[in-house]
Amino acid sequence: MPGHQSDIPSEPAKSAVLHAEGITKAYGSLLACSDVDFDLRAGEVHALLGENGAGKSTLMKILYGLVRPDRGTVSVHGQPIRLRSPRDAKAAGIGMVSQHFELVDNLTVCENVALGIGWWRSSRLSRLASELADFSSRHSLEVSPHARVRDLPIGLQQRVEIVKALFGGAEILIMDEPTAVLSPVEWTGLQQVIRSLVNDGKSIVFTDHKLHEALAVADRCTVLRRGRKIGTVDASDADEKTIARMMVGRDVSLLSRNTPNTPGDAVLELRSVSTASALHDANLDDVSFSVHRGEVFGVAGVEGNGQSTLADVLTGLVVLTEGEVLHYASPETSVPGDEKRSATGLIPADRHAIGSAVDRSLRDNLMYRDFAAAPLSKRGWLQFGAIDQHCMRLCERFDIRAPGMHAAFSDLSGGNQQKAVIAREMHNSPELLVAVHPTRGLDVGAIEFVYEVIRTFRDAGGAVALISEELDEILALSDRFVVLFKGRPSEVIRPDEADFTDIGLKMTGASA
Repeated sequence: MPGHQSDIPSEPAKSAVLHAEGITKAYGSLLACSDVDFDLRAGEVHALLGENGAGKSTLMKILYGLVRPDRGTVSVHGQPIRLRSPRDAKAAGIGMVSQHFELVDNLTVCENVALGIGWWRSSRLSRLASELADFSSRHSLEVSPHARVRDLPIGLQQRVEIVKALFGGAEILIMDEPTAVLSPVEWTGLQQVIRSLVNDGKSIVFTDHKLHEALAVADRCTVLRRGRKIGTVDASDADEKTIARMMVGRDVSLLSRNTPNTPGDAVLELRSVSTASALHDANLDDVSFSVHRGEVFGVAGVEGNGQSTLADVLTGLVVLTEGEVLHYASPETSVPGDEKRSATGLIPADRHAIGSAVDRSLRDNLMYRDFAAAPLSKRGWLQFGAIDQHCMRLCERFDIRAPGMHAAFSDLSGGNQQKAVIAREMHNSPELLVAVHPTRGLDVGAIEFVYEVIRTFRDAGGAVALISEELDEILALSDRFVVLFKGRPSEVIRPDEADFTDIGLKMTGASA
């Protein structure tokens, strides 16, 4: 967008409550933030946007005292402050709601809040509970002080984090990917909370990979790319295409639908599948569908309605109480038992807990699937030359950007971590790909890449079982799909025949 270049000086607004100027932070040769300016006005939502690795997280951590900049200053209400730790940030009225909640599951809401305030206020929990109930009600953040955190849905757990920050005196709230774990219904609730907070005079820094969500709540948007500020725009003057272009430096297309394709024989078939041992999710109840070569079969639904259970069924982690799952190696032959796993690639919902060993190197993570076979090993001995060549080919083919093969996996951006998982699982063209929330937490550039990989695999005759909460993603990638509600599937729907209202009703159980 013209007129929003990083080399144009930007003066902070007179009403700015927070101003960062010339923020620079390097990790070795990696320049995470380079001379970044950012300001937050009183009573506004300012979205901080950019690709994974653009510098958003580093800037937010600096503003909250988790990271010290190499150069630059931060001011609150016009007064320069030193942020040596989160304690300094809290003293300045800055709170943070992290994407990964910092709550103790087996404690109550009141006890969790008590952990974040002075002992003199938490010594009388009964009095604190009363104050907390009144506080949360006044700020439209109703949550029971006596509820145990582990018993609360994700949306209410996030609300507890917000209450904890505000109760500690925060007037400026940094929200790091607040929608990453929320269902569409919970996102609607969060929008209402944000509006209520702004009406109460709070100021919010908001990061989100879902551009339509950021534009829905933001007053202004600042875009970073590779550690540099590209520009700041009014949200009312921007659209998703404009922001995406600022983020990646080119036009990005995500919502175009699959070209028509003639599917082949079934690769996977579920026949009347039911389960009874699922944890933290609904059990499946009489689920039947098939996935064919050359198609993407989607499974939509709000989290907690059986999608995780279905993913575990497809990868053999849950025992069936009824029905059967058939994997077909050819039109005539079903592959029984463990043999099917070599023909199945898995993009898991949680790339950290399930999809990788985050404390190991990128090279280790790329070779895990193939290290026991030639040419990566020979007579039981690892062939490190062959392993390095194999990993470098994967990095080039799947555009994995890292300082080197021995870089810690945890140091990679989320997009590059996901690319590494996809490379490991798909480089040898499995017959079936099970993709569970494959773009969760990714930026628009990485999402576009994942879409292209899935479409290329499908066009080459691969079969894809896509499980996603993102309805736009289901409609863009699927040839056919069902909606899961309380473990039961809807009838099979084709995207070109889909009615948004009816799908929404199915996702909430209001339509059969």
